[in-house]
Amino acid sequence: MSSTLLINLKGPLQAWGVDSVFPVRRTGRVPSKSGVLGMVACALGRRRGESLEDLASLEFAVRIERQGVLMEDNHNATRAGSVTPMLSRRQYLCDAHFTAGLGGDREELEVIRRALLHPRWPLYLGRRSCPPMGPVVHSLVEGRPVEILKDLPAQESEVFARHRSDEDRVVLDIYTDARPESTRYEVARDIPVDFSLERRIHHERRFEENRSQKVAFAHARQRSEPTMPTPPDLGLHDPMSISSSFGERGSCYQGGPAGKSVGTEET
Repeated sequence: MSSTLLINLKGPLQAWGVDSVFPVRRTGRVPSKSGVLGMVACALGRRRGESLEDLASLEFAVRIERQGVLMEDNHNATRAGSVTPMLSRRQYLCDAHFTAGLGGDREELEVIRRALLHPRWPLYLGRRSCPPMGPVVHSLVEGRPVEILKDLPAQESEVFARHRSDEDRVVLDIYTDARPESTRYEVARDIPVDFSLERRIHHERRFEENRSQKVAFAHARQRSEPTMPTPPDLGLHDPMSISSSFGERGSCYQGGPAGKSVGTEET
C-alpha cells in the first residue's frame, strides 16, 4: 500500500518559479513538484548534478490552505567584472500556506521525513530568501496523496480562518498528478532531471485540479470577535493639566509647582 508524507509549506514569502527568464522571475500560484523536490534534495544533502530519478518518481499533490497575495519586487544584480547593474522583477506569494503530499514507498518516505527534520542544508520555499515558518514535516500516513488531502482537516491558522468563512467546514483546491485517463489537465515543465547550473533539465508533467471534501478546521476557531483586556485603573488623566504646570514664567522646562524647575532642588 502506498504511503504519503505530508509537508507543511508556510512562510512570509514563497516563490515557485515557472517559465522564468532573467528580467522577470515569476512564481506559480501553487508549489511546483520541482521546487518541493529541490527542498527535499537540500535536506538529503544531494549536490547539483546528482541523480534525482528516485525523487522524481514520487507521486505529488498539493492543497491550497491559504492562497496568499501576489507581490512584485525589483532586484539589482551585478555580474563579476561589470559596473552596470541589471534590474529584474521578482514575484512572491505573501502569507500563503500549502500542504504538499509525496506518495511512494514508506521506507523511502521515512528517510525523507528524517532528513526534513534534520536537514543537511537550509530549507527554503522556492528561493533562498524564502525560509519556511515552523517545522515542514506534518505526518507520514497510509494512503495516496490525493486521498489524504481530500479528507485532511484544513490547516489554516485560527487568525486567518476567522476571516475566511463563517462556516465550520470549507472546500479546498487540490492539484495532483493527472490520471492516465484524464482529458482535462495542464502541462508544466516540472519534473526535475538535473539541477546542475550548466544543464537544468526538466521534463513535462501533466497535472489536474481536484477539490477536497468539506473539511473542518484542524485548529479551533473563535466564534466571536476577540475582546481587548481591560487596562489597569491608573486614575483619570487630564492632558491639559500639563500646560498648567509650566509655571508663572511660562517656560516649557518648568514642570514643578510655583515655577520650580523639574529635576532641581529648592535652595
